Amino acid sequence: MVTYLYHEVTDDPSSTGFQGSGALPYKHGVAEFAQNLDAIAKSGLTPVLAPEVDLASERTQLVMTFDDGGKSAMHISRELDRLGWKGHFFVTTDQIDSPRFVSRDDIRSIHDRGHIVGAHSHTHPVPFYSQTRQRLLSEWRTSTEILSSIIGQPVVTASVPGGDLDDVVQETAAEAGIRYLFTSEPTFTPWESGGVINFGRVYPLVGTPVRRVAQYTELKGFRRDMTKRQVKRIGRKALGPLYSVIISRLFTRG
Repeated sequence: MVTYLYHEVTDDPSSTGFQGSGALPYKHGVAEFAQNLDAIAKSGLTPVLAPEVDLASERTQLVMTFDDGGKSAMHISRELDRLGWKGHFFVTTDQIDSPRFVSRDDIRSIHDRGHIVGAHSHTHPVPFYSQTRQRLLSEWRTSTEILSSIIGQPVVTASVPGGDLDDVVQETAAEAGIRYLFTSEPTFTPWESGGVINFGRVYPLVGTPVRRVAQYTELKGFRRDMTKRQVKRIGRKALGPLYSVIISRLFTRG
């Protein structure tokens, strides 16, 4: 399983998504994103949606995901339409209808064109796993209920703000009716735990060489990314509560 994670696609970073220096590495330019898609397409793989994933299959499967719900999701979804691809768009629901994020009409349009609209929590607190159980359950339930009211059907997919999870994050997601949970663990093996099916993801940043983006479809580069993820965990542990303050400031809403 190769699951890609992107956020915003824009030539004007101030126009879409969360603001702050920490968000910039996740805001690809229009031309760069098109090059990324072309590189992935050369693999010959066609993206599948979470409910279609065959966990018993030995063949490589491709999944495309997009976090936050910035207004550039409309451009991204149209680019996927151009390729005949379907993706997952995870929305931070307290930002719906705000200037830099998708509107209710945008969400319905994305859903009606066959893409999956999923939860990305209600208020995007980070680190997400550091919240109380009650807060986590509220974040999942509020987000899924708002989105369900917009698209007219249950929301069973979600991604974790910041990408980190623990048992409680998984368990509260399951309590909220979520069946498929996307993390930022750079692994190509989905796993069942906490009442949900978990998907790891790779997340090419702005400036990532196109050849490296394409290598993921060959199941290469995961070990390198896992090492980076482990370094991040060490930094989080060393900084303790200060880590939450730093990350929150980096993702300050504009």
